[in-house]
Amino acid sequence: MFIGDSFIDSGYIQSELIGKMGSALTLYGTREFTNIPDYNNVNHSGLDEGRASWRLWNYCNSATFNGVTNPFYNNNTFDFAYYMSNNPSFNDVTDVFLLTGANDSGWGDYAFQTSYNTVVNSIKSYNANIRIHALMPITCFCEGYAWGIRNHNGGSEYRYNEFGFGKIIVDTFDSDSMVFVVPTHMDFNKDYDFPTTEVACSDHNPALMEVFNDNVHPNRYGYYGMAGMIFGDIIANCQ
Repeated sequence: MFIGDSFIDSGYIQSELIGKMGSALTLYGTREFTNIPDYNNVNHSGLDEGRASWRLWNYCNSATFNGVTNPFYNNNTFDFAYYMSNNPSFNDVTDVFLLTGANDSGWGDYAFQTSYNTVVNSIKSYNANIRIHALMPITCFCEGYAWGIRNHNGGSEYRYNEFGFGKIIVDTFDSDSMVFVVPTHMDFNKDYDFPTTEVACSDHNPALMEVFNDNVHPNRYGYYGMAGMIFGDIIANCQ
């Protein structure tokens, strides 16, 4: 089961894993991605719990957000047992993968760590044998044009927060035998793994130059690099 934000909601990571693993992988979730290509341009569909623009805080504190329902929300918190009771066909889930951080920037380390602990502890309370995989967030590419297109908080602050969230994950869970910290950021090339577009050099020069038009979400190949790190984690820890 993959839980997270738009990185999961896009479906590219899961599609690539399906391409690598085939029937050895069963995906669970109440949301669906459809016809998403893997690296070899083979389309796959599957289930997940990805929600664009969500923070992990929303999974713990919001019944709905951006018009999307939170199936984990019960008694004002994240309740994995409640979720599983409503989805009994998922009861043989063995692994939960968490990918968050992109939307948590600017909200503070305390909210991030508290929410992460809540989610992990809830899963453990339901079934201590479920392996939890903490996927490290990637940092943005600080390039002015992209920040003009995507009006986030400043690039330096965003990068600082993502590094901080990664440190929280490592410091909190690296010694936990049932939580695997996955370096998803390590096979990510900031120069080539973000989407680009061509724009005029200036308002008086129509010559085209290539610029990043999104420095938060990867292009498909950036997602495939992240999937490769997760695949290595699965081979190492899920046998």
